[in-house]
Amino acid sequence: MFKRFWWVFLITLITGPILGLLTAGVITYIQPKIYESTTTLQVRPAYRAGEISSASGTPEGFSTTFFPTEFEVIKAQKTLDAVIDRLDLCNRWALDRDSARSTLANSIQTENIRGTDLIEIRVRFTNPDDAQMIAKELAAAYSERRRKLEAARTEQALEELRDAVQTQEKTVEEKREVLTTIIRDQSITYPEDPSKALANSLERKIEYENQIENLLKYDGDQLMTYAAGLQLPENIIRTLHPQYLEAKRNLDALELAGLGDSHPNIKQQRELIEGMRKDLDEGVVALRETLRAQLELATEQKARLEKEMKARSGSNSSSKAPSFDEAKAEFETAQRLLEKLKIKLVGEKMQRRITGSPIIIHAEPIVSRAPISPKVGLNLAIGLLAGLITGLLVPFLAIPMLHKLLPPPGTEKQAAS
Repeated sequence: MFKRFWWVFLITLITGPILGLLTAGVITYIQPKIYESTTTLQVRPAYRAGEISSASGTPEGFSTTFFPTEFEVIKAQKTLDAVIDRLDLCNRWALDRDSARSTLANSIQTENIRGTDLIEIRVRFTNPDDAQMIAKELAAAYSERRRKLEAARTEQALEELRDAVQTQEKTVEEKREVLTTIIRDQSITYPEDPSKALANSLERKIEYENQIENLLKYDGDQLMTYAAGLQLPENIIRTLHPQYLEAKRNLDALELAGLGDSHPNIKQQRELIEGMRKDLDEGVVALRETLRAQLELATEQKARLEKEMKARSGSNSSSKAPSFDEAKAEFETAQRLLEKLKIKLVGEKMQRRITGSPIIIHAEPIVSRAPISPKVGLNLAIGLLAGLITGLLVPFLAIPMLHKLLPPPGTEKQAAS
């Protein structure tokens, strides 16, 4: 039977793949073409003032929920609305805002590139130009929103730190006033010999006068070098000046590497140095005020000691000394805390400058001319395979039917005889 209708196999094996290819081609042609545009972002973890987790000053790294949270921010309503407004998608697509937002959200795919801090945003749309514009504006809207959120959060934390510094400054002034009042209004007997205390007070007075004079005399780098060497509890320049010199060395290294004035790294480093220089200038002003206060205190101590040496009361001495020691200890403790707060505040400001933008765009989206869907090659391969299989199976169904309809020659004569 099959040998008689061998030609059926030949026909189906030829026509099956051809029909399969034609069918796949038609389906591929009528399917909507989907184009994809991709942008790659580097996402830095949120830096918050006061949350330095290591001695190097680097913020905490990524948590397990960091990237899923960022993916949700990218697809959040405010981010999508920003893209819709910038591209006027409601009018462009003739949709209301909710429908445009839903269409936009469905076209977005996000993925973290494994082992890196990079996020890949893919936008798929039927129009290649729309896909490219959406990807570009989505990256810009997300970057802007993230920058504003980080700036507001950091500024709030810095403001709280500034308030703490101001509060502590008032505390220090109160403790200083208490100590000064005790020295001025009471006959304080110092633990050491009054004549020795007077000599020490005079020596400190002269030292403070010389330091103030030098601060007024020097300028530029010479002033900063001198100020950094002063051993005073509130001298934040001792911490800032080495960092300032290191930043200048880094700038020199970048310039020696051949980077031009317009290079982003050069601009960022110069902005950092300029900001640190302002902090140093402010530190010099604060240092002068500290020295003047210390000079005033030393002058008052000298006057009190001179008076005490003329009229010293032993009974008063034993009763007043503990009060003085207590006030002095409280003043020094408050001063040390203020110094730590000021150094921390300056460090947070510098860290904020160094941190820079929380989002860096590494790959701008481009207009794709080749659709990612439908996949022409895959569809044709499937059509060819399906046609081939059909061409093999059809003869086994068609030949028995043909055999019944077209019996072999001589069968009717044998039946009649």
